[in-house]
Amino acid sequence: MLHIKGTAVLDTLEAIKVRAGKAELDKIISHLDPETQEIFRRPLSPSSWYSCDAFSRFLEADIRETAGGNEQELVKRAEAVIEKQLRAFIRCLSGLARRSLSFAGLPQFTPPISTASRSFPK
Repeated sequence: MLHIKGTAVLDTLEAIKVRAGKAELDKIISHLDPETQEIFRRPLSPSSWYSCDAFSRFLEADIRETAGGNEQELVKRAEAVIEKQLRAFIRCLSGLARRSLSFAGLPQFTPPISTASRSFPK
């Protein structure tokens, strides 16, 4: 069975809350089978692993309920979530690089990273 990291699941849930609100998220979860509902109703941990099958069922319900079944909308939404995750990863790496260079006594190089927050697509 394939698994997905909790951070990806949590970022997706947060994107839905930002885009449409908690009521819309609850509506999507209510359209899932009981086993999958249980997964998404309990607290999720960013460091845990979750079933890709359950996550896939969640995404299918999201698209069915909020985008009229338009799968291209899922692609657009996923790109926004992935972009947010990559920005966080790059910030982490640049922070490590700055600390590493400062320990070596070398001048610090700070790569330009946009700190402007991006909103999720409507």
